[in-house]
Amino acid sequence: MISYISILGSTGSIGRQTLDIVDHLGIQVAALTAGSNVERMAQQCRKYKPLLDPLGLTYTQYIVMLALWERDALSVNQLGEILWLDSGTLTPLLKKLEGQGLIRRSRNAQDERMLIVEVTDPGWRRQEKAAEVPLKMAGCLGISPDEGRLLQGLLHKIMESEKECAGSWTK
Repeated sequence: MISYISILGSTGSIGRQTLDIVDHLGIQVAALTAGSNVERMAQQCRKYKPLLDPLGLTYTQYIVMLALWERDALSVNQLGEILWLDSGTLTPLLKKLEGQGLIRRSRNAQDERMLIVEVTDPGWRRQEKAAEVPLKMAGCLGISPDEGRLLQGLLHKIMESEKECAGSWTK
């Protein structure tokens, strides 16, 4: 156990607390992203391959399609924000998906600088075939659908707060 002094609440009172190292979420996050664990995370993504091969999609193409199936017409910038991908990564993915006839890219009529991505009819039919992928993957992870949703929400919250914290410590 690690013991430290902290200021508790807004009362200004000082108290002594104990903290188990297992209570540090940062340690689990760091462990997930370190060395061989990065490979384990990549292995989790590779578990999608046998499920996605019949759909003709890679994992990254699949998550692009998921975002579009959920929201249909999105700008490339919006898609990048949702998926945490930059345009240099998205552009070749979108070209391949368009080549497969799953999406259509067009310029926004009000702002020619904006590229809009929409799902085509064949893309919507592919969604029907992809419907069982999330359930099969949840089984591979050893967690329930509810736990999966909770984990997803928590990870999203961590990623969003990371954006906010990153700049605040350098000031």
